[in-house]
Amino acid sequence: MSTPTSAVAIVNKQTLANGAIAVTLRTNADATSDFVATIYVTATTTAADVQAWVEAQKVAAAAQYDAMQAAHSTLAGLT
Repeated sequence: MSTPTSAVAIVNKQTLANGAIAVTLRTNADATSDFVATIYVTATTTAADVQAWVEAQKVAAAAQYDAMQAAHSTLAGLT
């Protein structure tokens, strides 16, 4: 679970093709945490669908960031 200080923001959006949009999310302004997710938009995709997808991706990005930080802590403790 992410810490209360974790902040995830969209730092890039790119249209790929045929309704695909790639979004790059960054946690705590740390470029090494960049998390790319792709949404496939259809004629029935609503703004609410996109907002819900972004929120879910932010949770996933924060969880991956937390896992990365935990792995670094574990590696630091190994000899």
